[in-house]
Amino acid sequence: MAAEVTRSVRRKVPCVKPGDVPCEVCTGTKLKAVKSCLNCQTSCCHAHLEPHQRVTGLRRHRLVEPMDRLEDRLCTTHSQLLEPFCQTEQVFVCQICTEMGHTFHPFVPLKEECKVRTAQLGKIEAEVQQRIQHRQGDPIHNKTEKGGRRQRAVRRRAGPHRSDAHHRKGLVGLPQKRSTRIGNQQRNNVKVSSKS
Repeated sequence: MAAEVTRSVRRKVPCVKPGDVPCEVCTGTKLKAVKSCLNCQTSCCHAHLEPHQRVTGLRRHRLVEPMDRLEDRLCTTHSQLLEPFCQTEQVFVCQICTEMGHTFHPFVPLKEECKVRTAQLGKIEAEVQQRIQHRQGDPIHNKTEKGGRRQRAVRRRAGPHRSDAHHRKGLVGLPQKRSTRIGNQQRNNVKVSSKS
C-alpha cells in the first residue's frame, strides 16, 4: 500500500526545482516537501508525511510550511521556530524566549527585519561597486599603483645587500641628527634662561 501511495505521489508531484525544499526522507530522486515537522526537524513529501497524519503520537507534532535548513531556524533552548527579532540584543528569538529572557525588549517580525537587512546589504553592495568603478577609472590611482609595483620589483631584484646598505646608511646619519637636535635645544634653553 505504501508503495502504491509513493508511486501515485511521484506521478503527481514533480522533482525538486530550484527554490523548492526537498524531502529529507526520500532516497534517490528527491521529491518536493509539502510540510516541515518542527519536532522531527525534517521536511517531508506527501508520502513521508502520511505517518504524521496516521500515527497518534506523530499527530501532536507541529507541522509548518516547508523550510530549508530547518535546524538553523529553531531556538536551541526551546526547539521553537525563531520568529520575532529582538532589537535590543540583535538576535532572532522564539515566542518562549520573548516571555522569559527578553521581557521588556522591542521586537520586530522576521519578515520586516529581513527587508531592512536586505536593503542595507543592497546599499553596501552599491557603495562597493561604486568604489571599484571609481578606482578603475581613476588614472592617478592607477599610475601610483603601477609606480609602487615598479619600485617593489626593483628592490626585489637588487637583493638584500642593496637594501641593507641603504638601511645602514640611514642609521649612520641618525646619531648626528640627534646630537644636532639636542645641541639646538640646549642653545634655546640658554637663550630663554638669559632673557628671564
